[in-house]
Amino acid sequence: MEKENWIEGIINSANGIAKVVPEEMLLFNIERRINSQKTISNNWIIGTAAILVILFTINIEAFFINSKKSNDAEMVVSSISKDNQFY
Repeated sequence: MEKENWIEGIINSANGIAKVVPEEMLLFNIERRINSQKTISNNWIIGTAAILVILFTINIEAFFINSKKSNDAEMVVSSISKDNQFY
């Protein structure tokens, strides 16, 4: 019972609080700043995404071309020397 009264007292303590209203000039300045922020157009977002996809594709292609070249070099070396002894 004592705990319930304490909880009710806490909940009811906010009943008499008045809502705070900001000064008109402050509110106007805040709203002006929010509305003046620049937005990024969809064309920039799509262009950036396309460039990133192209760069990612080029990197993947370069990786596979280099790994193929290294495999070719290993085949040449193994065909020259069957026992890996160079003396």
